[in-house]
Amino acid sequence: MPDTAINLKFADADEYRFWLPMSRVEEVERLCGNKSILEMHDEMGQALGMMPGSDEVRFIGGGAARIRDVYEVIRCAAIGGGECRRGEKVEKVSPLDAKALVDNYVDGRPLAETIPVAWAILNAAIRGVSLKKKVEQPEAETGDLSPSEKA
Repeated sequence: MPDTAINLKFADADEYRFWLPMSRVEEVERLCGNKSILEMHDEMGQALGMMPGSDEVRFIGGGAARIRDVYEVIRCAAIGGGECRRGEKVEKVSPLDAKALVDNYVDGRPLAETIPVAWAILNAAIRGVSLKKKVEQPEAETGDLSPSEKA
């Protein structure tokens, strides 16, 4: 059974839980000019590829992603996920924490660092994450298809 939350190493924590429930999807779409998350996913995916011999998604250039889209996807998903892990300690992530997170680690940072994170969040929201794979490899799971496998 798929899940739409994803755990990713990001910023100042060992791992953040990112999740876009329906209310957060609607917020992202509204804040990004009423653009569908499907369109954002495609635009970000155009700039990504797989590292040879790895399942790691990397920025390769191009695409039509906008910084506002990346910023809002990560912010809203951090609020939706609501937690991060630092070592053995699990901490709550409030809306204020999520805003500080993107202000410090998205705003002013290279898109090459943040587009793969936003795309992985959208990919989980759209395609889901296999619960079996999520248990086996929580830090690397980004869904069933890579950007290079898109048609």
